[in-house]
Amino acid sequence: MGNYNPVYKTIWTSKHFTKLNSTEKLVYLNLLTNRQSTQSGIYTILPDYIACDCKISTDEALKILKKLDELHMIKFWEEENLIFIHKYFKYTKGTIKHPYNLTKTLERERELLNFPEVWELFDMEFSQELHLINEKLIKHQSNKNKNKSRNKDNSNS
Repeated sequence: MGNYNPVYKTIWTSKHFTKLNSTEKLVYLNLLTNRQSTQSGIYTILPDYIACDCKISTDEALKILKKLDELHMIKFWEEENLIFIHKYFKYTKGTIKHPYNLTKTLERERELLNFPEVWELFDMEFSQELHLINEKLIKHQSNKNKNKSRNKDNSNS
């Protein structure tokens, strides 16, 4: 993923986020923007890294990850150090602006991370976003085909 990952302001008024203390908010923001994060919001990260980034103990990082899981803000598989961020696209909407790139990235991530449970959760939670991406891809391909047809007609004239 690139070096830039915008987070939308709406996060500050979301139901669960407003209930978190400042350290919990910092950890959640870290999960959205750290160097391990991906365009799918699914990735592995050691709690030690979170602890180091947020200047907290590893035990506190684990405790916060479990709380975020209980609040359904993330799904955390501790044995795999695997994170799935619920509502990821809500707070990082910019990733949907480039449907072709996102689709290719998701395909690559699915190949690299063979953990069917997380991808089932992803597909279920983001069905609307995936539908929107597919519509944009179809529209883009249709426009591309029209342009090719016009160019071919113009060159034959």
